[in-house]
Amino acid sequence: MAARSRNESFHDRWAGRYDAAYEDDPYWRFYRTITWNHLKPHLPRSQPARVLDLGCGTGEWGIKLLRSGFEVSFVDLSQAMLDQAARKVDELGLAAKATFAKAEISALEGLEDGAYAFATAQGDPLSMTPDPRAALRRIGALLAPGACLVASVDARAGQVDAYFEHSDWEGFQQLVDRGRSEFLTRRREERFETHAFELEELEQLCRKAGLEWVDGIGKLVLPLRRYPEWLADEKRFRELVRREESLHRKASWIGRASHLQFVARRPRGEA
Repeated sequence: MAARSRNESFHDRWAGRYDAAYEDDPYWRFYRTITWNHLKPHLPRSQPARVLDLGCGTGEWGIKLLRSGFEVSFVDLSQAMLDQAARKVDELGLAAKATFAKAEISALEGLEDGAYAFATAQGDPLSMTPDPRAALRRIGALLAPGACLVASVDARAGQVDAYFEHSDWEGFQQLVDRGRSEFLTRRREERFETHAFELEELEQLCRKAGLEWVDGIGKLVLPLRRYPEWLADEKRFRELVRREESLHRKASWIGRASHLQFVARRPRGEA
């Protein structure tokens, strides 16, 4: 089974349980807060505007964009994920401003070039595609001049501990030397190769794809996955958001993050 079809197979199987894994968890609430705070300044300032949710999964970010007034194209390689997203959008009465397309992020066929005022790719689809450079080129073609992409990917340094914990010498070398990792599903036949990035690598990749680099952060640099009890108090939650945001652009802190979030833009002068 090819790597891409393994990716699709896993996400089709996982779609019905995906939301339950992330609901009512203070860590993921914090993670989503940081994601949105970094993403929001790059949204289009005028409406109506068409935007993309790439690797949309069950629709969390696309629904947030719909509620913000945008027309959203939900895109995912998993039909089961798209079905979950479409059901939720319909239940919220937002279907009139939503479209759905099944596509792998490096291909993105059937979408109109230059038509989108913003794109996001959360949940790391750029780490899961076999060809992240092709994906960035294709996303750039879909964006209108001056429009931004805000995307999240796996961070290379943030994956290292897992290889020590599993005494995986070969995997450790692949990760450090080439950024290659493996999505470790319980079913070995569904495992597929992923790519973990360094921030400098992402910047070079974006430039080679014809995009302008805007910004990059570590996500998250504070160890709240291990200490979610720190997030139970609302006042402390807000203070930790402030602390995280004061640190996550600093080079000395970025290496602590499990993910990187970056902003790239299609050059304004392009037609």
